[in-house]
Amino acid sequence: MATISGLGDAKRRTELQLLMTTLSGETTLDGEPRRESAHARSTPADQNLGCRIGPYRVERLIARGGMGRVYLATREDDYEQQVALKLIDRGTRNIDLVGQFFRERQILAQLQHPGIARILDGGSTHQGMPYFVMEYVEGEPVDRFCDRHQLDLRERLELVQQICAVVQFSHQNLVIHQDLKPGNILVTAEGEPKLLDFGIAELLDPEPEAGGSERVERRLTPSYASPEQFRGEAVTTASDIYSLGVLLYRLVSGLQPYRLQGLGIRQVRDLVCAGELEPPSRVAPFEARRRLEGDIDAIVQKAMHLQPARRYASAAQLAEDLRRHLADLPIEADPGSWRQRLRKSVRRNRLGLVVLLVILGFAITTTVFWRQAVQRGQLAEAARSRAESAQVEAQNALLRAERVAGLLEDIFHSGDPDAGALSVREVLDRGRQRLLRELEEDPEIRAQLLASLGTVYNNLSLYQEARKLKEASLRIRLEHDPTDRQELAATINNLGRLLYDLGDYPAAEEQFRGALAMWDRLGDARRVVLGKRNLATLLAHSGRPEEALQLHREILEDQRRLFGARDLEVANSLYSLAALRRNLGMLSEAEPLLRQALEIFEESLGPEHTRVAAVLSSLGRILHAQGRYPEARQHLERALEVRLQLLGEDHVHSANSRKNLAALLLEEGETESAGELLTQALATLRSKKPAGDWTIADAESLWGSFLATEGRYTEAEPVLLGAYQTLRDAKGEQDIATGNARRRVHALYQAWGKSQRAAAFAQGP
Repeated sequence: MATISGLGDAKRRTELQLLMTTLSGETTLDGEPRRESAHARSTPADQNLGCRIGPYRVERLIARGGMGRVYLATREDDYEQQVALKLIDRGTRNIDLVGQFFRERQILAQLQHPGIARILDGGSTHQGMPYFVMEYVEGEPVDRFCDRHQLDLRERLELVQQICAVVQFSHQNLVIHQDLKPGNILVTAEGEPKLLDFGIAELLDPEPEAGGSERVERRLTPSYASPEQFRGEAVTTASDIYSLGVLLYRLVSGLQPYRLQGLGIRQVRDLVCAGELEPPSRVAPFEARRRLEGDIDAIVQKAMHLQPARRYASAAQLAEDLRRHLADLPIEADPGSWRQRLRKSVRRNRLGLVVLLVILGFAITTTVFWRQAVQRGQLAEAARSRAESAQVEAQNALLRAERVAGLLEDIFHSGDPDAGALSVREVLDRGRQRLLRELEEDPEIRAQLLASLGTVYNNLSLYQEARKLKEASLRIRLEHDPTDRQELAATINNLGRLLYDLGDYPAAEEQFRGALAMWDRLGDARRVVLGKRNLATLLAHSGRPEEALQLHREILEDQRRLFGARDLEVANSLYSLAALRRNLGMLSEAEPLLRQALEIFEESLGPEHTRVAAVLSSLGRILHAQGRYPEARQHLERALEVRLQLLGEDHVHSANSRKNLAALLLEEGETESAGELLTQALATLRSKKPAGDWTIADAESLWGSFLATEGRYTEAEPVLLGAYQTLRDAKGEQDIATGNARRRVHALYQAWGKSQRAAAFAQGP
């Protein structure tokens, strides 16, 4: 594979060398001398901003990579159009990187697909700097899209199928992307994936270049690169299949396949090339594990096989296995036993909703009645004369279970495509009406089915209907048997959770306290902890932090006694308790709690985890508030590093980490670095958060402080005043963020020599 595709002749290389000489000159796009350092070019003083390149006006920086920057630009000639303009970095002297830039432009020109960002234009500035223009994709990285929209497993797999189709098109056009990762796969508001950044893509070539290991290491993304990329071997379409496997692993489990935090490139290479992969079902949250065991584990492991020849032969084959899994068909990665194939065959011939509810009916009724029968059977061992009666009751229990299942199948039969055109909502409504009327002789089963149907409505965001069903379930249980028991306590607690989600805090508190009291009377220590946690969360969000603080103390004691001092639940409680204490200004009390939580999280989850980053961020802010700058900086930088690694450049949590670190750097006098971090943070927050959000105002307050530090008082004043007003309206005068914003206004006027204005903000209005 040629290093510079299509640029092998000496004449072309000479042209590139002349171009690089031009690029290294010390002029801006408009021909003015550039005096700032290389570091400063990515700060708010980036002199490309506002410049005109051809018919395009550069507005803001979107992203930057190893060989150039991507700006949001607007066409301003015959018509207006927002575009993404990619410009090679001035000063680039590496002929291979320049060749890559031209090659990416050529590759995009030949890839015309709705799932690939289209190239629209290209050329050179009047200084000879090459650029090209692509469609501007307004979307978010695929992992954040899935998490923010709370896509279920099926929706995530269907999205990966779409991505596979785009990659398959690329491969059919002899292009290997080589850098498939969430940041290069944006999902639009309509849910359509778009593949970006072919900056290190390669054209398939039967003669791969040898000896490229060191160069490849510099170009790859460690978390998504294939073993052969690390080894510097010939890269084929199998490398993209591997990266798709990593992406699938991340989307279904929430974690990366390998923990790479803090490792050097050679250590990462050794780890990836060892191929000791833990299945996604082993690392996923507990409630998701059973859904990943079997098919999904097998599909991921085949896509990420250490040997390229053992992976899927194409992206289309990977997509086909995902389709077969969703259709309950045997998959290529693991055909399964005859029992698995039979189970899949039965399932795929029923409408999913019917099967789900019928199985639910069987599970509920069989569990309840069979448990009763077993208990009677056990008694029969001591009194054999009652054995026959117990057997009859067991048979009756199974007959009742079959009746319930038949009822459910009859209710939801209209879900069959051949039975009519009722919508899912209409089918559910009809089922709700029948369940409210029938099964009066079995109130316990009726109550359970109504509660389960309420959960279905809740998952469909039909909250008021869900509330009515769960309230009906509770009413039936109380009328049938008001005595303390687990089923009744769980029903009360679940209704409380729904009321909490609806924002009816007084009603939710009544239910939470009722469930907690019943669990306490039943002596169920584990569920008492659950009840206290629900209540503490409600109290903290309803303006009663002192009560919440006391409950969190009790929860922590209970959890240590029940689970041990090193359990993850203990760490979560430590973190929650520290957050409450910090909000109450109890910084010295919050710090040791965070350090304990950090130790447990790192021990259980590893250093590269979002929960670890959250604790690091909180700890760094507390240390900053205490004036312990070197230690605070260490924690804030590490939090940012972990979040960038796991969440990407354009995630809200990454933006908040940048903002927190910038606040510290401003006080340490590193205004240039702080300005760069704030620019990136504000760009992300403004694109992801609604206008007027307090987190944007908090970052804008810091930006105003940056401007004031630069002596730009006139610019800083409206920014600082506006941010302070927004924070005061949103969070109140006593909030920490509001107080910080007020102090920054005071500092501005002090530095500006306007002492009278400064006095007005010394202690608040």
